Amino acid sequence: MSINKKAIAVFLAVTFVAMGFLSLPYLLHPKLLNTGDLNLLTLLMFTPALGVFVVVAGRRKLGDITQDVPEDELDKTGYILFKRAGLLRPEGGWLRVLAWAFAAFFGVLLGVVLTLVLGHVIGLNPVDVIDQPSNVQQSLLGPGADTSRVPDSWVILLGGLISAFLAAFSINALVALGEEIGWRGWLTTALKPLGFWPSAVVIGAIWGLWHAPINAAGYNYPDAPRPVAIVMFILFCVCFGALLQAIRERSQSLWPVAVAHGTLNATVGFFMLVSLDTTGSAWLWFSPNGLLGSVVFLCLALAVKHLGTKTTIGTLDPQDGVV
Repeated sequence: MSINKKAIAVFLAVTFVAMGFLSLPYLLHPKLLNTGDLNLLTLLMFTPALGVFVVVAGRRKLGDITQDVPEDELDKTGYILFKRAGLLRPEGGWLRVLAWAFAAFFGVLLGVVLTLVLGHVIGLNPVDVIDQPSNVQQSLLGPGADTSRVPDSWVILLGGLISAFLAAFSINALVALGEEIGWRGWLTTALKPLGFWPSAVVIGAIWGLWHAPINAAGYNYPDAPRPVAIVMFILFCVCFGALLQAIRERSQSLWPVAVAHGTLNATVGFFMLVSLDTTGSAWLWFSPNGLLGSVVFLCLALAVKHLGTKTTIGTLDPQDGVV
């Protein structure tokens, strides 16, 4: 099975150009990242899906973009891609997908908690879940405001967990799907001949580099040196991306992957709630999307990939068709 380099090049070109264009407001006015307006950031997450759409639209010029679609099935390529991604009629049924979605949520939540606990235990980044008032709430109240108005820590954490759960299975998952249709969907299938770990490293590095424009504008690691922030996020994307790809392979569906991605987006902010140090260097080294978090998520990826029943990303049955 060969790799369609032309189709991959088109996918990456569309995805990166769209990302660069939509990131210009943040690059020109970095303070926009602090306004709380996430509409443009949400739109950015759909650029990989746009890349897949362009590749599917040009499939006759690009050739077989799904590795094994018969010539007379090319008109069904879009349907076949969705079916193979487990978005339609997933293998094992919807209950299996739902079980993996719950496992993905609690697995990513475990990774976030382990990162915070390890940082505290080894003494590099102390946390306080009892007395530490929410930095987020303090920033909303303004400097010098009455911090007695801040709810108790357990209320903040419980509310955050409930909000994270609801978001991970709804809006966050749908938005994350805009990315995952591209990364763990089409590109993972396109690079399947490389094998799991080589493709996970390649896709993770590409995914991290795709974030470079907004990281250059100050996203993800506040106050950290921009070149270091870009490199660190590439490393994180390789490690966390391996976990997402393992979930994709084991669940045979992108839905649990989208939930996992959405869970991270909903819970990474817990670092600000409980950590006593939330400076740029702390985000780089000890946050869930920093160096320590990268190691934790890589270990989880190894566990998901190598424990239990072995499965692989499904291949297309030539008899598959539109129903």
